[in-house]
Amino acid sequence: MKRMILTAMMIAAGVAPSAEAALSGYYDSAERISALLGDERLADILRQQPIGAISNTGTRKDGAA
Repeated sequence: MKRMILTAMMIAAGVAPSAEAALSGYYDSAERISALLGDERLADILRQQPIGAISNTGTRKDGAA
């Protein structure tokens, strides 16, 4: 859904569609992080302790996480 909105905004702004590919990794990561943090089970797994950091542990050769 976010990708469709982003694409529509970029087309309306006259930005080349290839720019979406440069941004997609960020938005993919943001969606994954949101999904994880939005899951109440994570708080139970962490025993309600605060999250100190979120980091990338590796990226594949094709650029995907």
